[in-house]
Amino acid sequence: LAQAGYSDPKTFPKVTLVYNTNTGHKLRMEYIQAQIKQNLGIDLALENWEPQTYFRKVATDHPQMFRVGWVADYPHPNNWLPEVFGTGAGQNYSQYSNPAFDDLNKKALAETDQAKALALYAEAQKILVEDAPAIWVYYYGIFRLVKPWVKGLITTPIDSYLGSQNWRNIQILAH
Repeated sequence: LAQAGYSDPKTFPKVTLVYNTNTGHKLRMEYIQAQIKQNLGIDLALENWEPQTYFRKVATDHPQMFRVGWVADYPHPNNWLPEVFGTGAGQNYSQYSNPAFDDLNKKALAETDQAKALALYAEAQKILVEDAPAIWVYYYGIFRLVKPWVKGLITTPIDSYLGSQNWRNIQILAH
């Protein structure tokens, strides 16, 4: 901050972090607000908007800071990298654009050798992390207890409910 001309946090301009109305989001944003105050001495204002207004405004008005999330539709880098950060992508609320990143994603999508395609996606991800158009703050996680007589349950990070991606293999044994 000092190198950017803000050696005194009190001179830092007002910044507002906007999020869509949700109790979980509110708690997370309050935590971020407290951490920025504690570690940087900056007062971060919070503002919540109801979801319909929120997503319309984030897509068009671009607040200074805002919360967005993404849950994969299928477990593959193509459903993350170009969908969320590709130039002009519908989920690219940050308006990130890097031709080298886009090119690697296009090459990966066209690649028929899976190992080569994944290597191209890995290169694209490195560019994304270096450019840092977003701050990855947290990942959703769900803890579940499963009775021992439930067999064949395979869970994935994109399950909308426990085992929903592989439900055909689930067995309930006698108990």
